[in-house]
Amino acid sequence: MAQPLRLVSRAGWQAARPRAVTPVLPRALRGVAVHYSAANRDEQANHANCASRVRAIQAFHMAPSRSDPSKPWNDIAYNHLFCVHGYAFEGRGFGVRSAANGTYAANSEYHAVCFLGNDDQGRNDVTDAGRDALAALLLEYGRRYPWATAVVPHSQFRSTACPGDELRRYIASGAWREREVSWPVPLPRWFWVWARWRLGRGEFKRYGPANRARRPKIAPRIIPAWAWDRLRVLLGRR
Repeated sequence: MAQPLRLVSRAGWQAARPRAVTPVLPRALRGVAVHYSAANRDEQANHANCASRVRAIQAFHMAPSRSDPSKPWNDIAYNHLFCVHGYAFEGRGFGVRSAANGTYAANSEYHAVCFLGNDDQGRNDVTDAGRDALAALLLEYGRRYPWATAVVPHSQFRSTACPGDELRRYIASGAWREREVSWPVPLPRWFWVWARWRLGRGEFKRYGPANRARRPKIAPRIIPAWAWDRLRVLLGRR
């Protein structure tokens, strides 16, 4: 069963202050891209060491010695990172433009999350706890941006091994969606507004069911499958 999101704040891992923060345009978002750090030394038996790995990635990303020394990056490139112990680390955070996905469009349309680890053949690098952390992150992204449901590997945007075959298979299998609905989480407010409109209840009662002129803008045009799955969980039908 998936666990609730266990988030380590920027203060918790002692992040340096970003040079600047560029918000994304919410309606331009399409989903989340998954990465890995590709470093065995990030795979720590002791969770107490994970914060220092995140600080090292931030320091590397913000160093002036990158491709253009005159334009150092504003912050760690990823929105969030997650470790084999089941914790997520706040990077740039929700709603901030990524710098990790490889193209301007991909950074504008996809948040970026990164696994602190590698992908060695024949080894369970991510671990069940790591998959729980990723599933919890994706669930929270889905709750905040229910219209942006795509989950893709970094390699979709450029020729790269990232995020490794293990995570690529996990994303493609859709297994994280099963974890997403394996424990009851309240539906977002927009779903209930949409339901009242669809049924002609509450503030929409005077207009009748599904009046097109009154369709709430807060709801996505297509109700995602995870919302119906979550509703069945809440109703005890799954």
